[in-house]
Amino acid sequence: MESTEENLREELDLLRQEMAKLQDEIAAFRLAQKVLIEVTTGCSSRPGGIIKAALQKTLDVCADVTSTEKGSLFLLDPVSKKIVDAILSRTEVTPEQRIKLIGSVLDKGLAGWVSRHRKIGLITDTEHDDRWLTLPNQPYIVRSALGVPIINGQDLRGIITLLHSEPNHFTERMAESMQATAEQIGLVLENARLYGELDTYSKALDHELEKGRQIQIDFLPYDIPKLNDWEIVACFHPAKQVAGDFYDAFSLGNDQIGLVIADVCDKGVGAALFMALFRSLIRIFSVGETKLQATATSTNLDHHNAALQAVRLTNDYVAEQHWQMSMFATLFFGVLDPNTGLLSYVNGGHEPLYIINQDGIKQTLNSSGPAVGMMPNMKFEIHQVKLERGEILIGYTDGVTEAKSPEGKLFTDNRLKEMVEKPANTASELMERIKNKLFDYMEDAPQFDDITMLAVRRNELKLLPKKQKKGEFMEALTLDGTLDCLGEIRKYIKSAATEAGLEKKASYKLCLAVDEIATNIITHGYNEAGLSGNISIQAEINEESLTIYLEDKGKHYDPTDPYILEEETLTTQKSLEERSIGRLGIFLIYESVDKFMYEKLKEGNRNILVVNRTTT
Repeated sequence: MESTEENLREELDLLRQEMAKLQDEIAAFRLAQKVLIEVTTGCSSRPGGIIKAALQKTLDVCADVTSTEKGSLFLLDPVSKKIVDAILSRTEVTPEQRIKLIGSVLDKGLAGWVSRHRKIGLITDTEHDDRWLTLPNQPYIVRSALGVPIINGQDLRGIITLLHSEPNHFTERMAESMQATAEQIGLVLENARLYGELDTYSKALDHELEKGRQIQIDFLPYDIPKLNDWEIVACFHPAKQVAGDFYDAFSLGNDQIGLVIADVCDKGVGAALFMALFRSLIRIFSVGETKLQATATSTNLDHHNAALQAVRLTNDYVAEQHWQMSMFATLFFGVLDPNTGLLSYVNGGHEPLYIINQDGIKQTLNSSGPAVGMMPNMKFEIHQVKLERGEILIGYTDGVTEAKSPEGKLFTDNRLKEMVEKPANTASELMERIKNKLFDYMEDAPQFDDITMLAVRRNELKLLPKKQKKGEFMEALTLDGTLDCLGEIRKYIKSAATEAGLEKKASYKLCLAVDEIATNIITHGYNEAGLSGNISIQAEINEESLTIYLEDKGKHYDPTDPYILEEETLTTQKSLEERSIGRLGIFLIYESVDKFMYEKLKEGNRNILVVNRTTT
């Protein structure tokens, strides 16, 4: 009987011990949980002060749980063991205290003992424990003390010291709970430190990306060329700080303009670097090729081969020098002659461009070759179109048509076509219409791809000035459109040539060219078309040139049309016998003047001839 009671008492004692152990573990868990919650709250509410907020919250929670009267927490450098930060429970360290503490070494008292032994130091009564160091003029009484190391891995990261004025306040059970809590505190402090480092790195990375963004923006044309009778506008919205899309508009030789819109595969920094490479190569190769062409011939078709060779050379360089990167770009490159409206272009796998007039989409400029940079020696075709007065060329990247709504639906090609089918008075008006519709469609949905657009408009023709400007325009001459007027036209041209100081040979050649145009107008534009009308002629003289304007209301006929005027008829490589019948007159015009242009009027035609003046 007695043996049974003893066994029951022993079992009861074991159960009590297990219960006490479980209670200690629960208390430690709750304390650690509270520390984590409080520290996280403190950190998130104080951006830029993560470590300090964590220290204050940690010490305050520990003091509450253990009913501590005074407490301190030191954060140590793992190598030197010097204090790098310090905080008191519920109290901010004063500047004077901070100066005394920061940089000092813990080598005395309870904190020094805990630092050296890297384990808990429990003092039940400071009067009977030599680990306690009583400082002179200490403002408060301490009879119980508890020092807990904060260890992360092999590093001592800090020490928590809790104080009380009554002996035996801190117990072994409390010390064990604090040990479990200190482990959690160590993790929190380490995470806070890592977060601080990550935040610093992230800001540094953002700073570098911002510099990259600015550099990339500098690669885009700072000033789009300003041309008489032309409007060029662009839109550029990168999805990230740096982008793979780009556009360009730059001057070439012979008053020509290079136009580019492209999309480098991939996104981010790599695409941005290749964007700069493609942009530079196109510029270098097109400018160089145009200069070579200009030395070989004086026609307005010099740029035809320049555009094709620039794309070919760019493709081969990227494919041969950077094949291991597997980078390429869809690219449209066109060379525009502003005087005639002729555009020679290569579309290397890019989205189709549209030529738009008041009736909608007049023509689609589809791909004429593969994406640029995929493989060397790829075949590209060059095409030529002409922009008439009032027409707009619009190009874009797939970031426009593949933009998504908040529901994840694409903007689509059809929506874009609806935008461009509607008439627009200017390129800017068309661009703003598309942008507004696109960003309204996207609302607050994230932008997944770069959005880039380029629009070029040939403005409507301005009529010849009706009022004479002294020293600039000679008085206009209007005659019946019959062969009898040719003599009066010759007299007018000779008078203008004399006024401009042209040499005899230049004057003769100009008369020959004007006579050829006037004869064609009368014969083909009026007589053969069954029409009648006038011919108006006016001369403009400035310091550099003499310009002759001829206007008529006959049948529309463009002598500079690339489909009428083949390049071979403008070279001097063929004899007169080998030339096509009917083309000799146009050849003579080009050979007789420095510049020849044609403008289609709403009712009729305008031919413009320019001869550079000989100054003495």
